[in-house]
Amino acid sequence: MEKRFGQLDSLRGIVAAIVMFAHISLVYKVTPLLITRLLTWSPLRVFINGGGAVMFFFVLSGFVLSLPFLNQNKVPYLPYIIKRIFRIYLPYILAICVAFSLALLVSGNIKSVSLFLNGVWDAKPIGKYLLEHLTLIGNIHSNAYDPVIWSLIHEMRISLIFPLIVLLVKRTKLKTTISICLAMAMVGGLNNKFHFEISNGYATTYFDTLRMIPVFVTGVLIAKHRLKIISFYKSLTLITKILLFVFSLVIYNFSEVLFPFIINHGLLNASFLFKEIGNGMVDINISQYGEMLGAAGLILFALGSNRVERFLLKGPFVFLGRISFSLYLYHFIVILLLVHLFYRSIPLTLILFASIFLSIGVAKLAWLFVEVPCINIGKDLSRRLVEVKRRKYAKSA
Repeated sequence: MEKRFGQLDSLRGIVAAIVMFAHISLVYKVTPLLITRLLTWSPLRVFINGGGAVMFFFVLSGFVLSLPFLNQNKVPYLPYIIKRIFRIYLPYILAICVAFSLALLVSGNIKSVSLFLNGVWDAKPIGKYLLEHLTLIGNIHSNAYDPVIWSLIHEMRISLIFPLIVLLVKRTKLKTTISICLAMAMVGGLNNKFHFEISNGYATTYFDTLRMIPVFVTGVLIAKHRLKIISFYKSLTLITKILLFVFSLVIYNFSEVLFPFIINHGLLNASFLFKEIGNGMVDINISQYGEMLGAAGLILFALGSNRVERFLLKGPFVFLGRISFSLYLYHFIVILLLVHLFYRSIPLTLILFASIFLSIGVAKLAWLFVEVPCINIGKDLSRRLVEVKRRKYAKSA
């Protein structure tokens, strides 16, 4: 059985909390300029870097999902898919049903909050959007009802072909793998220039999925070469480790704001990788790979440093790791619900503060009563399928 890296579960919990804080920061209609600059260009940005956190999720998923395929010669596809459906899709379905149900009860326009929050629960037609969200087929309006689902769309799509991805990485040389990833990134970037497919929501086209694959592949590569990577880390001097940590944190934390700054000021001509909005260029391709590399560097410390591992295995981080998926699914729903219910009577800051604790509480309940049963059922069904196949093979032999 493959080793479980508990410190990576804790990292998943931390980045799930960061996504929650990122969405809370976007609720305010007007943010003071000083605070905006601090949250954009200072190290404090790490606490609201939601885009980077999602790239972190994808790298972690690539690492964890690839371990069984890398450690065994053969992993049955159908049992794998069943476990993924029960692990991701069924808890997701319940969360979406909760979001749609609450939207029918308390939706409405709120002038005191940002456009980002307004209208999320007023999207029409409800029937069409519900069908999209339940099936995850096609170009989905991912910015409606529970906007966090855009990343789960890619997670499910890539899960379907993930065994092939691991097989490719396992059998090809590093240079070949990197070349293929660069080609996928370029094709995905070309969609920004020629608009082969325009996303109905946030980055939900199949071209977007294509450019997310290299992020998962990064996790697979780390898993494949983890022993060499850990050995390399331990051979570094303290100064080199500090410099590597700072570099990883900087490119993880600031790629999303640094690359648009460079492009908008004419310091780099790479417009085909960007989408033009108004008079500026908004990065929706290059920055994710900077965040990806930064996340990979930070994962290196979690794997190679005993001190970092012990720190991440402390109780609060382990708890966040357990509930990370449910926290990701439900925090935006909780924020929307509390704001809609209390924006007239309670200051917005207090509402958002309360949403943190309620989101954690809801996530704990969802983990306990939804995630754990679904995971156990998925594992049980997978084991049964494998056993049935073994029996058939034994009889035929």
